[in-house]
Amino acid sequence: MTRTKVFVSYAHADDRWRKKLVLQLGVLAREDIIEIWDDQQLMAGQAWRSEFQSQMSQARIAVLLVSASFLTSEFIRNKEVPKIFQQHEQDGLKIYPLLIGACAWQEVSWLSHLQLRPPGAQPIAQLSAARADGVLADVAREVAAIAREASRTSSKSGMEATAIDVVGVWKATWFSAVNRRRHDAILLIPPNPGDNLWTASMKITYSRKAEQ
Repeated sequence: MTRTKVFVSYAHADDRWRKKLVLQLGVLAREDIIEIWDDQQLMAGQAWRSEFQSQMSQARIAVLLVSASFLTSEFIRNKEVPKIFQQHEQDGLKIYPLLIGACAWQEVSWLSHLQLRPPGAQPIAQLSAARADGVLADVAREVAAIAREASRTSSKSGMEATAIDVVGVWKATWFSAVNRRRHDAILLIPPNPGDNLWTASMKITYSRKAEQ
């Protein structure tokens, strides 16, 4: 199974919660279910803006650590959040908002309509240490389920796309070789029963070149 990339979006003031979350998600990474990325992986001297864009484009899940610091960060509001929602609309990126600290998230237009975690939208920072660990473990399990579904969907789409591409090439190549005779009825039939698709296509292509 291909590992699903998880992008963690957070405010640096909430780094302690990022660490706790990454620790729990690390169990999934060890099992090759997900690949975690956050800005702590940026290297010195790296073009961080382009790397951000690249990693966000590759992600299938975005976990947002929601707090007052998160919601007042200019970079997050103006750069990360628009990109995340763009990826959501265009590529089906799953958005997973996780309420870390108490804040007026209900007044934020792009956030108020989303289902937050934990259930009941109780900020994790208000929980006991043991309860917070349990909630984050639940988050990891839910992310694993989303990642498995995303992987299955991706694999299925890839197989369908490959089949369509192969059939499309086969049709186009065969049709171009026999266009003058209009043998439309045999577009999907190999020239010789023993030919596989690759052999048949190569023979047709070669015949077409010989006629030129």
